[in-house]
Amino acid sequence: MRDKYGPLRDYLKLCDKSSIKLTYKEIEEIIGTDLQPSAYDYKEWWSNRKPYVSQAKAYLDAGYYVENHNLIEQWVIFSKLD
Repeated sequence: MRDKYGPLRDYLKLCDKSSIKLTYKEIEEIIGTDLQPSAYDYKEWWSNRKPYVSQAKAYLDAGYYVENHNLIEQWVIFSKLD
């Protein structure tokens, strides 16, 4: 089974910034497919739960968490875990 969010994990692992802002479209380019429709509709989709949701597992495994996000403007700020 393909790890849909593995490319996001890999991208963030290579990122040497303390925080990074990505648009939903940029994330879709990174993962090579569309985000789930719920990513556009529900703030809970961007929660930092691990390991229950694959997208959170990907960015948390990379050492980042979602600090902020905006459903209307469609962006996410990932920040390094302490």
